[in-house]
Amino acid sequence: MERAERSYHGITAKWTSPVVTKEQAFAAYTAELKAENCSFCGRTPLEVTSMFGAETRICNCCVARFHGMLWQDPDKT
Repeated sequence: MERAERSYHGITAKWTSPVVTKEQAFAAYTAELKAENCSFCGRTPLEVTSMFGAETRICNCCVARFHGMLWQDPDKT
């Protein structure tokens, strides 16, 4: 708050107390972004570098993992 007040004089007078807890806000955020999560691992778009697909979504982490599985040396398994 102090840092915001230094940059924007008078801004703290316009702040209000939150009407929800952090847990409630996180639950609402998670529910809202559920459709945007990776269909394979469940990561959100904010947790990964990129996300591909429309209905079925896959993140860059899963692409890399699946690529490694496809090109793994079969003699090592």
